[in-house]
Amino acid sequence: MKQINGTAFNIESDILGRITLKGKSIFNRKDEILVKADAKDLPSGYAALITNSENISGGKPCVGNVQTLDDFNEGDVVLINKRGEIVFLYEIRSMHNAIFATERCNHRCIMCPQPPVAEEEDKTPFNLKLISLIDKNTVEVGITGGEPTLIGDKLFDLIKQIQKYQPKAGISLLTNGVKFADKSYAMKLAMCKHHDLQIDVPIFSDIADEHNRIVGAKTFYKTVQGLYNLALFHQRIGPRIVVHKQTYKRLPQLADYIYHNFPFVSQVAFLQMETTGNADTNLDELWIDPYDYNEELKQAVLLLANRGICTRVYNAQLCVLPYEIRKFAVNAISDWKDTYLPECEGCKLRQQCGGLFASNQKHHSAHIKPELKYTPMPPPVDGNTTISPFLEKYLTEELLIQCNNPIIYDVPCGYGRHLQWLAKKGYEVHGIDLDAKALNFVEEWKEQHGMKRVFISKEDIDRLKIQSCCDIMLNIHLYSKEILKVLSQMVKFNGLFVIETPEIHGGNYLELPVQGEVGEYLKSQRYELMIYEESVPQKGHVSVKAIARKLA
Repeated sequence: MKQINGTAFNIESDILGRITLKGKSIFNRKDEILVKADAKDLPSGYAALITNSENISGGKPCVGNVQTLDDFNEGDVVLINKRGEIVFLYEIRSMHNAIFATERCNHRCIMCPQPPVAEEEDKTPFNLKLISLIDKNTVEVGITGGEPTLIGDKLFDLIKQIQKYQPKAGISLLTNGVKFADKSYAMKLAMCKHHDLQIDVPIFSDIADEHNRIVGAKTFYKTVQGLYNLALFHQRIGPRIVVHKQTYKRLPQLADYIYHNFPFVSQVAFLQMETTGNADTNLDELWIDPYDYNEELKQAVLLLANRGICTRVYNAQLCVLPYEIRKFAVNAISDWKDTYLPECEGCKLRQQCGGLFASNQKHHSAHIKPELKYTPMPPPVDGNTTISPFLEKYLTEELLIQCNNPIIYDVPCGYGRHLQWLAKKGYEVHGIDLDAKALNFVEEWKEQHGMKRVFISKEDIDRLKIQSCCDIMLNIHLYSKEILKVLSQMVKFNGLFVIETPEIHGGNYLELPVQGEVGEYLKSQRYELMIYEESVPQKGHVSVKAIARKLA
């Protein structure tokens, strides 16, 4: 949980309270913790004071010398203690708030980020008060642990307390599902009649012994029975799969198992592993670069999604995921755990990307790299266009004539230097780009020169779905695997695909293909490599110049 430290004054036991920055009426202060800059003393009635001041007078509870008052928001709920620690239990601006029902658990999962304790005091009275302090307009609350069902029927007290104090909130209950093998317990959950409750249940293999080995208990069939009992009472269920070295190989089989055996589930989520707790202890047995299980993950996600089951991918970095399943990615990392790497600076996907766990900064995919915003080359000056020397040398008139009056696509076309060059030769040319300024320049040039065989459109290249539309495809100075795949499908049989990636300079090698990547992909798509040149590799990456013919 998010934590801020200061210096405690006059605090003998833990104080739970709701943050106020504005102050409250004297009649409504007893559960409020006042946050105030440069305060010396606590006004009457408040539970405690938090301030940046170092000199505190009076004998009232206070945490002083706090340098980060900007981190507090009206309505946050915190716990302060005699060590001067301020622990955020609820953040009003966060979508990832949860109640920790217990730290005990009847599983010993090999990758558990929060290893359980054997004994503890009952947290329920504390949690009931915590829920009473949470903002009434909260839209979602999690209940987690440990294993929440180990508190027995008190779990239903928590649910009813949320119904009372946060009537609009949905609840996500994270449980191993074992307790719900008891049909009467499942029935009691249903009798809470919560309007928006989802029970998220981890399942790690379609093979019972494998699942049991990973969770450290022989409970696979109890979990399965629990799912059926919950379904019997029409409860929403969301299986969750943490992906690591011991689970990734059978992801497609597990997805198929879920589809055939639990067709009633409302959602299935695949989670990238958090490398803390038991996961860190057992890292050698568990760690695999997420990039290396992309194929299995893609198969599993698409198998479920194509059969109408809501599917999600949690905790994954968009630049690492295959393009086909990026739309299933959801930012599910709690705000206080979430971070980005220096490599993420300037990435066009950052606003949509969930980042990664702070604990994963040492152990993360080697394939995290920015997908940079495309900036077209500047417009031609006084109508003088500088053509790629590679195109001038190899895309000869003889080759163009062999294509029999070809339809040519230039993607991305930028300000149209190659588009203009080919249009002046009399060919039908289509330019696609996202840059409105560049396209306006091309449109003006087209009108000025009466070029009726020039067509332009504003499109996101990654999302093009046109197939077999052109005789020649030009892809000059913008590369990604997704773009290569999309554009290769737009070329007709016997058509030409002309590729020239940017040259290697500085650190831009991260934007370029690895050695052999382009050639191998084109061959896999039945392209004949007529001309293929790769630069000297830099850290395994190369620039490429190629002309390939698509075979029938």
